[in-house]
Amino acid sequence: MKKKPVPASLVSCCVVLAALLLPAASSSQPVVKLEDPAWAKTTSSVVEGPWLGTTSRPIDDPHWVWTSMVWDGPQHNGFGVTIPGWVPGDFWAYWLHEGGVTNRWLYTSVEVCSAAILDEVRLVNKYCPSCAPNERRLGINDDLYVWVNGVEAAAGGTAGRPQSVGNVVEPFRSMMIEAESLGVVETDGWYLLGGLALPTELFVSGSNEIWVLADEYAVWGGLSHPVFEVTQSGPCEIAVEIDIKPGSYPNCFNIDGHGVIPVAILGSGEFDVWEIDVTTLDFSGLEVRVRGNGDPQCQHEDVNGDGHSDLACQFLDDDPLAWQGGTSEAGVTGALLDGRLFRGGDEICIVP
Repeated sequence: MKKKPVPASLVSCCVVLAALLLPAASSSQPVVKLEDPAWAKTTSSVVEGPWLGTTSRPIDDPHWVWTSMVWDGPQHNGFGVTIPGWVPGDFWAYWLHEGGVTNRWLYTSVEVCSAAILDEVRLVNKYCPSCAPNERRLGINDDLYVWVNGVEAAAGGTAGRPQSVGNVVEPFRSMMIEAESLGVVETDGWYLLGGLALPTELFVSGSNEIWVLADEYAVWGGLSHPVFEVTQSGPCEIAVEIDIKPGSYPNCFNIDGHGVIPVAILGSGEFDVWEIDVTTLDFSGLEVRVRGNGDPQCQHEDVNGDGHSDLACQFLDDDPLAWQGGTSEAGVTGALLDGRLFRGGDEICIVP
């Protein structure tokens, strides 16, 4: 089993940044996780139309509240209508109707490790302890509209008033027609079953801006605490095999700060080393040696004779103080050309 990174100052026989390997990515093993970023009340004027977003409400509006007691005792919203499936402790944002359609803006950002492995993103209710993953939902009264990185992404609601969508600006109008074609009625449709799917093509690797506009036709509006259900085709970090000082064992070196350490990243039927971005490689803090023409000193070859191409690189040993004598484990990290990260580790020994 691979070990976690151990600081050299704590254990005299360790090499810094030992690797902890993760399960290999596989298209048959999707990863589903909930991202729960902090939300903020905000204002915006990015939408124009007869009623959708024409008024940007101030964030200190006393009618706009975060609360853990939305229903104030019984599970109702002031109409006396019982809301099925409400869970005590479920935080909602809510607002009172102020004449005409009343709307509120919310904002957050969500991190994506690699857009290349993003299969699905849904807005769902954080509080649904009895819900199976395929039964998640999102509480909304009446409708909401979502932008991802400034682009109209999705719309849905529980108002059950298809005739009203004629006032909605495109492309949200088409989205609402599709959503409300299910005939959801407000008195028993407080939740969007399955949540609200967001187009994955709008997401990028790294930080993504999310804007939500929620509106209410009359009297009372609210939105349950939304989180992002993210489905990936594999883990953010792919586990790979490496071979320090290929062809020899033990992998011993006399580190003096003036040489190189050869390391091979091993390819396989599931991992193509030709997809590695060599400029991202790091070997326990050491960089790949660069040739006189500026190219990284790496080459593709089959170092272990298994029929798969491997990537053999020379890492510049320019920091003798980073190593201490003894046997431990050192790791290589890097990224593929599509942005996915990988990590691998192998045993190494340092001799005087």
